Amino acid sequence: MRPPAAEAVDEAAARGGAAPPGAAPAAGGEREGEDHDLGPAVTNATFRDEVIAPHNDVLVKVYASWSRASSELAKPYAQVAYYFDSKGESREQKLLVTKIDGSRYKVPELDAHALPSLFLFPRYDKRHALRYEGDLSYDSIVKCCLL
Repeated sequence: MRPPAAEAVDEAAARGGAAPPGAAPAAGGEREGEDHDLGPAVTNATFRDEVIAPHNDVLVKVYASWSRASSELAKPYAQVAYYFDSKGESREQKLLVTKIDGSRYKVPELDAHALPSLFLFPRYDKRHALRYEGDLSYDSIVKCCLL
């Protein structure tokens, strides 16, 4: 069974329309060194406002633009972002999905020993991020975030 986000990307492409939010751009539309699965990446300067301050659960991908494993995670992570963005929940209930380039920015709250790494910052305790240790597939990440 294909993830709903993958089907939405394919349907938009078949209609000639824009892909849903969070979908990777078509080949050739990429800027060098940028991870294309989401909007603007979090930086040292924006980490507190984007991850710690919101009263939401926040999923953060720590990636490196030069990492093959990070590139392979881009599409399933975009599908995860699209899934949670399209659930129809209020802004306060949504899981926020973002990313940070771990090869450029070091944030004390993210103890990423390998790239890519995923961290879930629960709304009830932002001081203790949970490192995701599971399979990096769409289904596995979504199941973990829904628990």
